[in-house]
Amino acid sequence: MTRVNEGQANRQMRRNNSDPVGQSGDPGQAGAPATKMSETQRPRRRRLAKALPRIGVVDFFCGAGGVSAGLQAATGPAVFEIVEGIDNDSHCARTYAAMVGAPCDQTDILELSNSRKALAAKIASWRLER
Repeated sequence: MTRVNEGQANRQMRRNNSDPVGQSGDPGQAGAPATKMSETQRPRRRRLAKALPRIGVVDFFCGAGGVSAGLQAATGPAVFEIVEGIDNDSHCARTYAAMVGAPCDQTDILELSNSRKALAAKIASWRLER
């Protein structure tokens, strides 16, 4: 006889998408498929997904784009839109653009900080006020 702990059994049930006691609560109904979502529930879930706030992200000192890639993959209370990455290393800029799919400006941030006009133009190019 093989012993299965409760955690393994729960994981297996989730994988099988089944209800251990069925809908009636009768243990004889074990393995009955879980109820499907009604038609009235589906549109509501879609509305909730559309209502998520969108956050624009500019990744300073972006490197190869690990933070931006993580934000793109994140699920939660918001959707992260990667606007641009900024890094002064040409290898990082190319890798970032390929990995994240967003543009990467190969700029030295020190130059931006020394020129208010250049900084203002850069910020305006991001069109963060959507």
